[in-house]
Formats: sequence, C-alpha cells, structure tokens
Amino acid sequence: MATATLPEQRAAPPASPARVARPAKVMLLVALAASAAIADAKSMFDVASHYLLFAILYGLLAWAQVVWAGWVYHAPDDERALAPAAYVCGGLIALWFVSRFVGLPIGPYAGHPTPIGIPDFAATIDEAAFMTLVFALRHPRGRVAARLAWLQGGHANRIGVMLCSMSLLAGLLSPQLHVTASGLLSWCVP
Repeated sequence: MATATLPEQRAAPPASPARVARPAKVMLLVALAASAAIADAKSMFDVASHYLLFAILYGLLAWAQVVWAGWVYHAPDDERALAPAAYVCGGLIALWFVSRFVGLPIGPYAGHPTPIGIPDFAATIDEAAFMTLVFALRHPRGRVAARLAWLQGGHANRIGVMLCSMSLLAGLLSPQLHVTASGLLSWCVP
C-alpha cells in the first residue's frame, strides 16, 4: 500500500540557473567582465597582424573573462571568484599604465610607450569599475561600499548597460584610433 507524502516531505528540485537570485551588483560584475572581454577580443584582432604573442595573451584574457562571467552568473553566491579576479584586474590596470606611459621591454613598441587605443582604454575603465565594485562587495562596511550604496537595482542595471555600450562602441567605431600618452597629457595639461 502506497503512502501519500506531505508537500513538505517531497524533495525540492535543484534550482535552475534561471531561478537563482542574482543581486544587481553581481550582474553588474558579470556585465563588466563580459564587456572587458569584448574590448580585449577586439584588441586581440587589432594586434594579431604585428605581434602574435600579445594577440594570444589578449585572446586568453578575453576567454578567462568570459569563463569568469559564466562562473559568477551560475554561482552568484560563490565569493571565491571575487578576490582573484580583482587582483588580476589591478595587475592589468598597472600593466596598461606602464605600457602606455613608460613602455614594455617587448612588443612592437619595445622600449617606447604604446599608443592608447579606444578599445583598450574602455577595457581599462571596465576593469577599474570591476575592481572597485569587488572591493565594495568584499568590504561591505568600508568607505567604498558606503559610497556605492546607491548602486542597487535599477542603478546597477543602468551602469552596466552604459559600460557595456561604451565597450561595444569602442570596439565597433575605432578601427585603429590611437593617441600617445604624452600627446594626451599635453592636450589635457596646458
């Protein structure tokens, strides 16, 4: 004889990725990683014709950003992904500044500052926003988190759309538009 089970005794099915609650700030992180990946993929194609090593590195970086975005999208509560990604972004920003203002010992501009391209500048902005947001999420009682308290719900969505659009436009509208860091500084500082 079969016994009827009470509704609370039935096992709940595992939550599908569509049903997992994703805070707006986590979705903003996913959008920032994806938009930086778009800009880095564009840079990969731009540099492939004259320096294959950098093209491979840009490709690996774009791939890692997409994988990271997928990981966080499917597991928004997993905080293990936040700190390493923020450190990588910090390193990329530092490398970008060194390569644009001082120059790297390798590459097509070895020993000279690399011109600033619009796609890589957009990716650097995405990575700086990403790093700031991760810092705020990891230290919720700190000053940065207090300053970003307004970044909830619709505001996070708007910022995400704005930064993703900026990266897409940078990739689409700038085939080879570059400016040197010293030219940019001389333009900004009289």
